[in-house]
Amino acid sequence: MFEIWLRPSLPEAEFSRVSVELPGSVADHEGYLITGSLFSAYQDLPWIHDLKVFVRRALKEAIPVGGVCFGHQLIAEAMGGRVALCNQGWAIGKTEYQTSPDGAEWFGPEPIYALSFHRDQIVALPPGTTPLAGNALCPWAALAYADQALSVQFHPEFSPEYIAALIKRNPDGTLVPGTG
Repeated sequence: MFEIWLRPSLPEAEFSRVSVELPGSVADHEGYLITGSLFSAYQDLPWIHDLKVFVRRALKEAIPVGGVCFGHQLIAEAMGGRVALCNQGWAIGKTEYQTSPDGAEWFGPEPIYALSFHRDQIVALPPGTTPLAGNALCPWAALAYADQALSVQFHPEFSPEYIAALIKRNPDGTLVPGTG
């Protein structure tokens, strides 16, 4: 989905998929995009700790990093922010986000309408971040980390049909098995 979404803007880019096994060096690729996950950025799992170290190293070495949903949250945690369950529950479907003055430079001055599918979110900003967009439920839905990283809570790669399929896929009525 990401390659389909990004290909028109990056026609010369080469896309690689890297799963939980991280590259040997942050310099192995020109940039990284951390996508969504069924896991939470605050979980005490070795691969999540390793990924946070990798993100810090990449940013220190000026390798661009992008994040979507889990990736947005993981970058924030890696850089000193905090992520937690949203007190209001899940955010699902078409969502309106207001841009900040800095965000208007990235996204334009009009509200952003994007598809959301999350129940975790950033609750404390990492030092040095610039908030770009948010709303009452999710105040930090887009962040910039100087000119090295950009992350968003929403899913620009999702279609409405994909969100509907996610909702319908669990016959027990939960969005993710075991979370009812």
